[in-house]
Amino acid sequence: MNNTTRDIADEAFLSEIKLNIRVINICTIVTFIEAELKIGSFQLIGGAVFTSPSVATSGVITSIADVSVVTCCLKCTGISHCTGVFYDGTSAVCQPYHFDNYTSLNIEGKENFVHIVPECEKRGHVFNHQHRLCFDLFTTTLQWNQSREACQDIGGQLVTLDSVSKINFMSDYISYIYPDFKYWHTGASDAEMEGEWRWPNGSPALDIRTTTNETEQEVKDCSSLNRKTLKIQEVWCNVTRRRICEWPNLI
Repeated sequence: MNNTTRDIADEAFLSEIKLNIRVINICTIVTFIEAELKIGSFQLIGGAVFTSPSVATSGVITSIADVSVVTCCLKCTGISHCTGVFYDGTSAVCQPYHFDNYTSLNIEGKENFVHIVPECEKRGHVFNHQHRLCFDLFTTTLQWNQSREACQDIGGQLVTLDSVSKINFMSDYISYIYPDFKYWHTGASDAEMEGEWRWPNGSPALDIRTTTNETEQEVKDCSSLNRKTLKIQEVWCNVTRRRICEWPNLI
C-alpha cells in the first residue's frame, strides 16, 4: 500500500470526537470505526521524549509492518492488554504496546495513540462508536412498563432508535447474538398524547409503524423493534417482549 492510498484510507475512517478525559498535551482526539461495529477510541498525544530506546520500547508487544494507522489501532483493540500504539508514518510500522502509565510517553519520530476505554465498556455494557450507543440486551420477557422500570432500576432507560442506521445496526447486532428472537421493547411511546410518539429524552419519534384502528377498544401506546422488518412498531403495553436498555450518560 503506497502512502497516498494509505492516507485516503486513514482519512475515510478518521473523525474527531470529544471525550471528557484529562491527558497531558492533547493534540487531537480520534475514533476509528470498522463497518457497523466498533471499534475503539484512540487519542494522539504528545509528551516526554524518552532518550533511552530500551526504556521507550520495553512495553512494546509486537511490531507490524506496512499497515495504515487505522489498521494499527484496530490491531490494538484485538489485544486485551494493549494500552496504545506507536505508529511510524514514514515506514508504516505499527507497534502495539502496554504501559501502566502511558499518558506522558512518546518516542521521537513516532506518533503515540493511547487506547481510550469508554466508561460504557468499563461498566460491562456494549458500546457502538458510530451511533454513540451504550446498551445491553435482556432476554427476560416483560410488559412494556415493566421493561422501562427494569432499565431504570439499573440506571438506564429503554433504547432510543431514532434513525434508520441505528435500527439497522441494532437489528443486525441482535440477529448475530440472538437470531431466534424477533421483537424487543424500545423507548418510544405516545401514552402522554395519543398520536404524538416520543423517545425517552422527549424528542419526536418519527416513522412509528401504527396499526391501531377505530374498532379496537385499547390503543397501542408502546413500541417495539421488529428486527425482521427493520421497523419500530406500536404494540399494546401489556404485550411481553424482551428489552434493549441504554445508558446515554456513559458515552
